[in-house]
Amino acid sequence: RPDGKACPVTDLINAQGTVVIRCNGRSDAVYTGVLTAAKDTGVFAKYTEPDPFVKLELVKGDKLPWTWEAVERVQGSPGRLTFSFKGEPNPLANGRFDFDRITSVAVFEAERLEFAGDVGGWFRGYRNGIPLTAIERPENIAGVEPKQVAAVGLMRQAGKPLQLCLSAGSVGGVLLAPDGTTNNVAACFEDQGTDGLWTYAKSGRLLAIESAENPRRQTVTRRMRAGRFGDDEAGGVPFVTGEGEAARYRVPTRAGLLTFDQSLRRIGIAPWTDQAKATDPPPTAYYGQRGSGALFTRDARVFDFLGEGRPATALPAGGAKAKVLSVGDGPFSLIKVRWTDGKKRGFFMGRVGEKGLGLSLENAFPLDVSTFPAIVQRRSRLAGADLLITVTIEPDKLVLHDRARTREHVISLPHRMKLRNYTMSGTTLLLMDEDRLVEVNLNKPAWWLLQKTPGAPIPAPKPAGSAQVLPGGAPLPALPATATATAAAAAGRPAATTAR
Repeated sequence: RPDGKACPVTDLINAQGTVVIRCNGRSDAVYTGVLTAAKDTGVFAKYTEPDPFVKLELVKGDKLPWTWEAVERVQGSPGRLTFSFKGEPNPLANGRFDFDRITSVAVFEAERLEFAGDVGGWFRGYRNGIPLTAIERPENIAGVEPKQVAAVGLMRQAGKPLQLCLSAGSVGGVLLAPDGTTNNVAACFEDQGTDGLWTYAKSGRLLAIESAENPRRQTVTRRMRAGRFGDDEAGGVPFVTGEGEAARYRVPTRAGLLTFDQSLRRIGIAPWTDQAKATDPPPTAYYGQRGSGALFTRDARVFDFLGEGRPATALPAGGAKAKVLSVGDGPFSLIKVRWTDGKKRGFFMGRVGEKGLGLSLENAFPLDVSTFPAIVQRRSRLAGADLLITVTIEPDKLVLHDRARTREHVISLPHRMKLRNYTMSGTTLLLMDEDRLVEVNLNKPAWWLLQKTPGAPIPAPKPAGSAQVLPGGAPLPALPATATATAAAAAGRPAATTAR
């Protein structure tokens, strides 16, 4: 030492004759000097630069991807041993480096291997081996650093090639397509394969089963209830569309409309559009005479088949608590839907279009009166008139309108009705109540509706007398002189005939 006292040397650097030493591993006891044979005392002086022994490189080479260092060597402590890989700290814990803790591997491009761990992040190597000299850190993807990536995997999306998905904690997932484009997703679901109809993917302990591509690119999630998948629960027998080699069998299931080819192989499934719960039953099938092939109902929803396995939802009937009672063919290619909500009943007419079954008429139906005798006898007086009218059924009356809704004719009913159904027989409308049947002849009312000037008052009819009594029923009181009597006068009998 400069004071002539000796000290134990714990560290030494010799650079071409210039020596730097440190005594007792202390940073305040670092000295430097030049060793020569001509001088053996007073050689060392105080070293004024920062202590070079606090951090000591042990292994480093231009051709080596790693560096070994001893750090925090102060106050007599031997310090800690650290390892860095290509300039990035890579601690050793439990006998492993960060890049040794591999939790996921994916082959995204030929001869290239992507792998990641929940500690070390994302690395890239090659399929013929992953020597340390060949391992690389990929570039940042969509603002996500490789160190942030906890897992890598291939993810399938409808209509797209397999993409590399990087799970990045709070960021969610980042999809990397083969063309280099990126897209953020809530979570990565690693592709587990497909059977043609269903694709299988896994995220952690969660297994997701979804439909492969369908005509509307809508995804069906395969859910299990009581040990059965939804596509195994049918709501009706199959119906056939197409002919010959193009023939397809369609089956309504809880999961969606399932399609089979001629060999009964499942080739597609289209979802129902009411976002049904896993516990909801499959829709009930109705097979009508329409070219669309089939209709389906569940609660207050009606679905139609549009020809390519694309069920569409109708307007709800009677509110959210309503239940569909029946679906049938109505006039003029309309679909007739009857419903109840427990307290009242109703119906609507719908038409199948590109967006599904749309509401056309509520508690009403169109009626062609061109063959009614009263119209035929006076057709010359209705030159150019539209002979299609609308009949609206209300609890206490019928309301007739022309197509343009510029004319109106009202027929009062003998009592308020809880309509169950109706049917037309010639010119007679039959209304079915809970405990009675009411007949209304629409022959003359149709003529009166079409011949009168829009907005003109209806001529006051003559009283019709008492209502006719059918066998097994009690007589009804005389009807008031309203438009009901008008219908009676037109038919030459009472306007409404009631059976109890």
